[in-house]
Amino acid sequence: MMLPNTKLELKRKEAHITQEEAAKHIGVSRATLISYENGSTPIPVTNFIRLCKLYHCDTVDIFGVNSDHFEYDVPASEIYKEHFRYLVNKEREINETINGIFVPDSYYDALFKKYWDKYEKDGKII
Repeated sequence: MMLPNTKLELKRKEAHITQEEAAKHIGVSRATLISYENGSTPIPVTNFIRLCKLYHCDTVDIFGVNSDHFEYDVPASEIYKEHFRYLVNKEREINETINGIFVPDSYYDALFKKYWDKYEKDGKII
């Protein structure tokens, strides 16, 4: 997924983690991590979630959404559902356009369900 103007770099620095450490944790080069941080390269959803866990933040922190207050009085659960759908759709886009992998819809449905079930169980977005 492309993440222009994200807080990935800020969250990494707040966690006192170097680029080298973060890159090694998710199995990419330092150059790739830098391109994720500046938004020039799409980040696979799995790597994005791994970084959030490493930085001890949830994905809402990165997207800059305050979970205590939403404009237009949209319930947090609806924001999260849309966020999960976005992540799953980006995973599909990356698989199909970059990796040339076509996966059945049932995989993406199961991925969304996994994200949603985890949120409902733990009350956390990741």
